[in-house]
Formats: sequence, C-alpha cells, structure tokens
Amino acid sequence: MASADHISGLVNIQKIQDDVVKLWNVVKSQPEISEEQKNRIKALYNGVARSLCKTPDNCPRPGIP
Repeated sequence: MASADHISGLVNIQKIQDDVVKLWNVVKSQPEISEEQKNRIKALYNGVARSLCKTPDNCPRPGIP
C-alpha cells in the first residue's frame, strides 16, 4: 500500500465535507451498522479532514452532524 506525507495540488475541502455528509446519511440509515462502527467512521472522517487542512484557519469545522 502506498504512503504519502503530502497531498499535491488543490483540494476542495468543502466538496469533501459535503460528500462525507452524504455518505454519513447513508451509513446512519443502515440498521445493521452498530454505534461502535458509526463512531469509528466518524473518527476516520475527522482524521482525513485534519490531514487535508493546510492551516487551521481554512478548515471547515471537523465532524459529522
């Protein structure tokens, strides 16, 4: 598996956030997904959101509603 310490090019943080919210709505509507699994998904998203931000000032508030 490849590893990268730096993301090159422009990243549209808002589009990623919007896409993750859409995905989250699908995830939370699935009764077979446990609360523990949902919490792990939230934690993964927060990690991705933090890694994509170049400075704290230009980052959307992390977290899934």
